[in-house]
Amino acid sequence: MNMIDHDKEVITEEREIDNISNLPTEILNEIFKDMSFRELAKTCVLSKKWKYFWAMHPVLVLDGEFLEEISRNRGFIEYDFNNTIDMILLQHVGPIVKFVLDLSTTFGNNLNLDHWVLHMVIFLEESANYEQGRFITWSSLLYICSNLTRLVLSKSCIGLLGAEIIPKRFPSKSHHLEHVKLRVDFGDINHISGVLSLIRSSPTLRSLEIDVFSKMYERSTDEVIHYLKDPNCVDQPFEKLEYVEVTMFEGTPCEIIFLKLMLAHSPSLSRMIIGSSDKLDVAKVLGFHEQLTMFLKASPRVELIVAPYGPTV
Repeated sequence: MNMIDHDKEVITEEREIDNISNLPTEILNEIFKDMSFRELAKTCVLSKKWKYFWAMHPVLVLDGEFLEEISRNRGFIEYDFNNTIDMILLQHVGPIVKFVLDLSTTFGNNLNLDHWVLHMVIFLEESANYEQGRFITWSSLLYICSNLTRLVLSKSCIGLLGAEIIPKRFPSKSHHLEHVKLRVDFGDINHISGVLSLIRSSPTLRSLEIDVFSKMYERSTDEVIHYLKDPNCVDQPFEKLEYVEVTMFEGTPCEIIFLKLMLAHSPSLSRMIIGSSDKLDVAKVLGFHEQLTMFLKASPRVELIVAPYGPTV
């Protein structure tokens, strides 16, 4: 390629970039909504117009792949990790419609979860007026994220939520929340009461996904069973709930009673998928399917699937 051809190619590429730059912001956001944060940040070198595009993009996904890469490249310690997340959030301007922070590959408990959530929800809810340093609880999380349509909390996030006496219903309802994905310990009364209060306080909830995990040591689950068996535990229908998926199901009494409540109080439920853990053999899986099939169902059209260990349907 001679110099003239090369110059023509550079000019053509610059014009293509300029054409993209001239698109409306909402179209640009839609084009780049599925791009990883690392790739999104690289757009800053395209031109001056793109220097701060990543900082104004309303989708902020800091997933496991991103965190593993920065840890590998910089030999992170916990202090560096906290500072990096702080730096990204401080440089971001404008609204955030989706925020993902995957903590599953991080280490230690000294993470600034409350600080990050408080900082992030300023963009979601302008009226949020919480003191800096106040620890996030179930109730405050639901209040300041009242405009969210999707909520994903890992085991570590649930465990880091501040202690509180969890009410049957939170003071503020989330009228926009449609999709919830949680990692839940069914032997922990705070997890179970928090999850049910979240469901009760989310009248538009359509999809509930739960990944079951359990502690490595034996402990009594009597408190959870007593709580779930209370006739007043669920005193309302979950009108909009259409889909429930549970993975790593172990068949404990707490899990069974919880699913029984979901079936009995979800009149719009069309599908419930139970993916078993590797601890259950096929005979046990079939037995649980038969048991769940016999429970009272509020929805006459619900499809119930209990699958052996492996990918769910």
